[in-house]
Amino acid sequence: DCLPDTKYVKRVFGVDLTTLVKAHNTPRPFVLDMCIKEIEQRGLDTEGIYRVSGFSDEIEALRMSFEKDGESAPLSASTYEDVHVVAGVLKLFLRLLPIPLITFDSYTKFFDAVKSNKVEEKLEAMKEAVKSLPPAHYQSLKYLMSHLQRVSEHQKKNLMSPKNLSTVFSPTVMRTPDIMGMGLDQMSAWHTESAVVELLISYNRTVFVQ
Repeated sequence: DCLPDTKYVKRVFGVDLTTLVKAHNTPRPFVLDMCIKEIEQRGLDTEGIYRVSGFSDEIEALRMSFEKDGESAPLSASTYEDVHVVAGVLKLFLRLLPIPLITFDSYTKFFDAVKSNKVEEKLEAMKEAVKSLPPAHYQSLKYLMSHLQRVSEHQKKNLMSPKNLSTVFSPTVMRTPDIMGMGLDQMSAWHTESAVVELLISYNRTVFVQ
């Protein structure tokens, strides 16, 4: 398996996830790691973390910094005082992935996993669904869901429950491939996608066993 050279993978945002992690020889994209670590250091108790938007100019500046400086991009409070900016860049990174964390190929497995009325059956189906993801997508989704569970553990202060977080993240983590082809209406799809992400946040330690 030949590795794409970092000098040929010029960009960080909008790049295929598998290509990006191979080029940098990391299990997950460094943007994900760096933003999550920064938010866990100083943003877990911030009200509306991930729901409240940061200033778009600052989000764009940090994005450009990641493109230019890579892992040397400054994230600290002395550079970006508003932690919502860091959260905004993380959401932007996920939104710009050509193939979302929950890939189009695996979408149906995740979608169907939450159809049962029994939690145990949902979890067993979800364990199988995550196994269908490419390694870079599996590792990134596992890391993100574990982080979002930690965020939700501070919900008394930040007001972000698993349900609130799933509402924010499901449109970027799990993009509907072809509504008409699946015989779904948009509202029904959004509701199910949100249920998938909420389950992944709440039960990530059970679902991600590898």
